[in-house]
Amino acid sequence: MLGQLFQQALPGLEALLAASISFLVFKATQWINAHTQSAVVNGILMRALNTATVVVQEVEQTFVAKATGGGPLDEAQAKAALDAALAKLKEHLGPKGIAELEAIIQPGQLNQILISYIEAAVHQVNLTAPTGAPSLAAARISQSDPTKPGVEP
Repeated sequence: MLGQLFQQALPGLEALLAASISFLVFKATQWINAHTQSAVVNGILMRALNTATVVVQEVEQTFVAKATGGGPLDEAQAKAALDAALAKLKEHLGPKGIAELEAIIQPGQLNQILISYIEAAVHQVNLTAPTGAPSLAAARISQSDPTKPGVEP
């Protein structure tokens, strides 16, 4: 009974979650614009965020589609996809872009910030993904769904 109720409510919850995440990405962009007084710093942060979106789309189209064969990602596949996206993001930013980021953030926070940008981009990409397409966000939802067999919450 509870499982059926959850399945009926899931599409509405997904839409609400998607809208919320889209709003948060929008607010993050606004926050960057409002709290960075230097156009150079703003440009560095926005370039990293935009590059993360491109990288996530690339990983979704190549790695995720091949790894899942149309189903959800398991925990190991999701970690491998995140690692691939992080490596690609660093590759796209290059040594100069990474040095620029490290100059404006707290020491040792580079990976954490880049992963945050990747997570935001994953949710943004999944807003435009066709229903039922394999995705990193779908993997997280299915991993926490106790109604799906073989998946622990």
